[in-house]
Amino acid sequence: CQHSRGIGLPYNESVDLSITAAQKKAALTLMSTDIDRITMSCADVHHAWAAVIEVAVALYLLYAQLGVGFLAPGLCFACAVVAMAACTRLYPRYQNAWVETIQERTSITSTILGSIRNLKLLGLSAVIGSLLQRLRIHENVVARKIRWITVVQVVFQNITSIAAPLTTFALYLGWGQSIGKTLDVSVAFSILSVLQLLEPPLMTVVQTLPHLAGALGSFDRIDAFLRSPSRQEYRQLAPITSTTATLEGTNATVVLENASFGWAEDSPVLCNLHLRIPRGSLVIVVGPTGCGKSTL
Repeated sequence: CQHSRGIGLPYNESVDLSITAAQKKAALTLMSTDIDRITMSCADVHHAWAAVIEVAVALYLLYAQLGVGFLAPGLCFACAVVAMAACTRLYPRYQNAWVETIQERTSITSTILGSIRNLKLLGLSAVIGSLLQRLRIHENVVARKIRWITVVQVVFQNITSIAAPLTTFALYLGWGQSIGKTLDVSVAFSILSVLQLLEPPLMTVVQTLPHLAGALGSFDRIDAFLRSPSRQEYRQLAPITSTTATLEGTNATVVLENASFGWAEDSPVLCNLHLRIPRGSLVIVVGPTGCGKSTL
């Protein structure tokens, strides 16, 4: 239900968007890629806050078992958290750049598919195929930064899983010798058990942070799109009585006097246009490309 509501917001804005505000095809990426990232990230929020409590309980159990020895795995996991914090800071920027390249490629692809017949008749199939291939290559190049962040995330997860038990046992051996404690099977088993309790929730927090940051970036993209200016009606019709009298006197169906038309409010395409179309006449608008026929 929340997913469908999220899709409805960009869609409703796209049907009421000004033609000069932004590309309407941007809604396609917002309703697919961005909404999917938000819904998947929000689904992990409940796991994240519960994992924070599990980490606190596991660290307390380590402290009760090892004393100051719990600092060893704590430092290992703290390094992973710091690395993930750096990744979290970079993730939204790199994700937005990647999604924008996806949006560009999908928009051009949609436009091409809408004119595929004309492109084939003009013999531009090879040119269009090369263009789409370059767009796809550029998209993969931009996506490399996101993939490197994923690589760093996986590396720190695996290093932490290996380094935490080793550093814990090393610190316990050094600290135990100073106070006369030895590392036996029962102590080693209890330490490994607590570490197994600590690692999954902490990794859940580490994995969720970049995704939540990416979801915030998607929220910013959707918010910027929703704040785009809506279409406004600038045409004003004269009162019915005066218009009827004017048309009856001139036998004209359409009368334009000193009229200006354009797609943007401050940049008209046609200026100071005077036009009278007699009733029952055949009118053909001709002219070179870009002269304003479609605007009229």
